[in-house]
Amino acid sequence: MNKKLTLLVLGFLIFTGAQSIAQEKGKIRVGSALVIGTETGLADDGGSKLGVGLNFGGDYFIMDNLSISPSYSFFFESSYSEIFESSPGFSPGLGAKYSSRFSVFNIDGKYYFSTEHINLYGLLGLTLTREKTGASYINVPNNIDLIPNPDVINNNTGLNIGVGVDLGLSDKIYLNSQINYNTPLEQLVINFGVGFVFN
Repeated sequence: MNKKLTLLVLGFLIFTGAQSIAQEKGKIRVGSALVIGTETGLADDGGSKLGVGLNFGGDYFIMDNLSISPSYSFFFESSYSEIFESSPGFSPGLGAKYSSRFSVFNIDGKYYFSTEHINLYGLLGLTLTREKTGASYINVPNNIDLIPNPDVINNNTGLNIGVGVDLGLSDKIYLNSQINYNTPLEQLVINFGVGFVFN
């Protein structure tokens, strides 16, 4: 009970102490975030699972409350291994390691709906995704030469649509949370980060 009360009071203090971050024409902001993608991890059965990575981006306000916002996200490599059944000429334990890595570049437009303490926004933009998958043998006997498998790279384009919120800690620093849907990867992406106002 005490933990819940402490979190409630802390949340109230942050909210009431928050400042609205100005969204005027010519403003420049940069930020970074932890990013979670629902389809960017590689599951043990070869399917997909949650993936985690980092996001870096910025906003340039081309007019009041409207910004152009490029960003780049990379997801940490995800992998799994499997052991093959024993085959003639191979000792038990021969297997393969499968890996996958995603990166995403977005160019979004954001429109802000500012209030006294927080800035809500909607976003729509173009997304470019890159998936690099690979497979390599493991536990190979020294006297056996196997041809390595080349990595496979898939590039796709599509749309990015979502919503987010900025919570101003000062007139120069703010917290950000965002959720968006990425059409090429068919996944939800969630960001939690911090940003800085430059001018």
